Amino acid sequence: MIAPARIDARIDARIGAHISARPRRLAPGSQIASQSAPQTARLSAPLVPIEPRSPVAPHAPIEPERAALRRCRVARTSHSANHWAGNWASRALAVAALLAAPAAALSAAEPGQTLGPIEEIVITAERLRRDRLSVAPMAAPSLAADTAAALERVPGGAVNALGPLSGQVQLRGLSSTRLAVRVDGQAIASGGPNLMDPPLHYAPRPLVDRLEVVRGIAPVSAGPGLGGAVDAKLKRSHFADADADRGVKADLTVRGQSVDRGFQGGGMVALADRRYRAHVLGSYERGGDYRFPGGRVRATRYQRASAGLGGGVRVGADHRLGAQYRYVDTATTGTPALGSDIRFFHTHLGRADYAGQWGAWAVAGRVDVGRVDHGMANTLLRPDPGARARRSLPADSRSLGYKVSAARGLGPGRLTLGTDGDRRRHDLTITNPANADFRVASFVDARVRQAGAFVDYAADAEPVHLSAGLRVDHWTSDAGAVAAGPAVPPPVQGLAAAFNAQDRRRTDTDWAASARLGVDLTDSLTGTLAGGRQTRAPLFVERYAWLPLPVSGGLADGNIYVGDVDLTPEVAHTVEGGLDWATERVLISPRIYARWVDGFIQGVPVDATPGLADSPVERIAAMNGDPTPLRFANVPALFYGLDAQIAVKLGAHWLADAVVGHVRAKRRDIDEPLYRIQPARATLGLTYERGAWTLRAEGVMVARQTRVSRTLEEPATGGYALVNLSSQWRANDQVAVRAGLENLTDRRYDQHLAGFNRVAGSDVGLGARLPGRGRGGYVEVQWTY
Repeated sequence: MIAPARIDARIDARIGAHISARPRRLAPGSQIASQSAPQTARLSAPLVPIEPRSPVAPHAPIEPERAALRRCRVARTSHSANHWAGNWASRALAVAALLAAPAAALSAAEPGQTLGPIEEIVITAERLRRDRLSVAPMAAPSLAADTAAALERVPGGAVNALGPLSGQVQLRGLSSTRLAVRVDGQAIASGGPNLMDPPLHYAPRPLVDRLEVVRGIAPVSAGPGLGGAVDAKLKRSHFADADADRGVKADLTVRGQSVDRGFQGGGMVALADRRYRAHVLGSYERGGDYRFPGGRVRATRYQRASAGLGGGVRVGADHRLGAQYRYVDTATTGTPALGSDIRFFHTHLGRADYAGQWGAWAVAGRVDVGRVDHGMANTLLRPDPGARARRSLPADSRSLGYKVSAARGLGPGRLTLGTDGDRRRHDLTITNPANADFRVASFVDARVRQAGAFVDYAADAEPVHLSAGLRVDHWTSDAGAVAAGPAVPPPVQGLAAAFNAQDRRRTDTDWAASARLGVDLTDSLTGTLAGGRQTRAPLFVERYAWLPLPVSGGLADGNIYVGDVDLTPEVAHTVEGGLDWATERVLISPRIYARWVDGFIQGVPVDATPGLADSPVERIAAMNGDPTPLRFANVPALFYGLDAQIAVKLGAHWLADAVVGHVRAKRRDIDEPLYRIQPARATLGLTYERGAWTLRAEGVMVARQTRVSRTLEEPATGGYALVNLSSQWRANDQVAVRAGLENLTDRRYDQHLAGFNRVAGSDVGLGARLPGRGRGGYVEVQWTY
């Protein structure tokens, strides 16, 4: 996305207010002038935004390393340096938060932003949609190969780092399937029950044009979810509406980095004219175990390749047809926070779409299909546990989605009507390659079907801006009969029989609504207030996990879980408000929010006597090393916090910026924090640009996290501070070279949002939290044509 020229990035109210980018070269030393529109300000932008025991093997559990893991998992208190860093980071965050919230700690919708070394940001007068951000992952300095790492550059954003290609998005404390995370608008069904392949797994960094992020209340058109939305827009061809846009276009990137001896390369080549368009795209990424100050983290190597093609045709002046297909092949890749590693993902993703004008109505529709074949094993990147404890786990998913919408002008605004739906099916089998009779069909034809309808209206009548939406969703879920082979112990077979005997079909119907009001108080100041009701249906894992295993739908917390078919949908009620203050030299956009969730799904003790193995579930779990298994249950919860972005232009060549965020989350039925909540975090940067060169220094401060879940045995983590350096040289209008050095002081730190090591023989202790990457450099070259 980032050409080797400056970028004119605009929030465009007419097309949903996301940020688009186009190259625009300025003469060296040019000044950035304000637009004539009174509510427009321009700022130079920085790099940041913007087996119970087997009869064959009586002492080999289904999860053989679980007992050792549990013995090793103890809460660790930070040493004095971490304690000092935690206090220092906490104080710095408090100062930053005060600077970010001069108006009584109110928060604002975010301004437009893009990642790229000192690019020009144009902030237009459309205030209502400033909660929509745009991030270019390849321009976001990070030693992580995972696209999800770019979310750390968004106010309120974070990533749950469970593996090198398995990062899960977190926004304001909500993670994973509680957010509407899409790739080109497509909802992708994970191939397995532990979300080794969350949606952004299918958006390799070299192929991503931008990430469109709504960190607050997602619009009803985004689909079900409890909070924000993330959509990874891939590079693609576009119809040539002007003669200059005809012909061949290309966007190619290669990158190498030292911390994991990694390589990333890929891009797109397109051909287009006024009537036709076509493109091919591909990428390849690989890396070894990453280094940290104590050695290397075993089972963090990765390898992934992707290839695809797409195109479209314009029929007359008012109708456009398109189609695209991609294949993603993930080879042996580690997931050290889980009990097995990725053997493969063979994934096929396809789409057909239409857009056209029918009288006053603009109509759009699409159909998406997905097929994921998945293999896991515990013998790929970790020590062989012996023939009796080897595990191979084939899994798969199938998905079919659709969306149709029609929009037209109505009064001072625009009315949109639409319908969408999603069908998913999942299967998982547990086997022992050394024993053909050891076989457990854990999930068989587990299905979730969703159908919804929505209406949305947005009006812009200066100085008032209003949007409101309503949607209704209906879910149907079911699962087929499970089975256990003859080598599986009788207690497991008994649980399978009990599961098969119950009525597993469930239906849920619920509604969601949102409203947002913006008022221009002055030419440079806008107030915003928003509220909404949002819903999410239980995952297939949360309902249909009958066998007590560490299968958690992506939590990767090491606990053993079982599901509950009688779970009800989660319902969130959210309020947020704030201010946008934008002048020619200063931008301040803080926001404050609160979210009450009824029926939040979390693990709780299986019964009233935890630790006493008086039920089949507890006895099987105890044989697997965990005498206190959990079951998924609905509990009330509360999230609240603030986040902000600040940018100050210091003369013609300097810009200072900050992104801060702080969230707290707790259960409302008992006095206990929720699990894996991002600690307070601030990123402070100083950028210098002159001519073709851009230089940036950055400090990342993360506070200690002592508000942890006792039920899920979550240990606290200490605070830390990191220093990063990055640069860019624009060789010409086609070539840009970027280089950087991260974690300059080679600081050893624990990532609170990472999982716990389950790989023996690593330089990280068994059961210890996975550490962050050590000092590492990277060099990247991008060529656009």
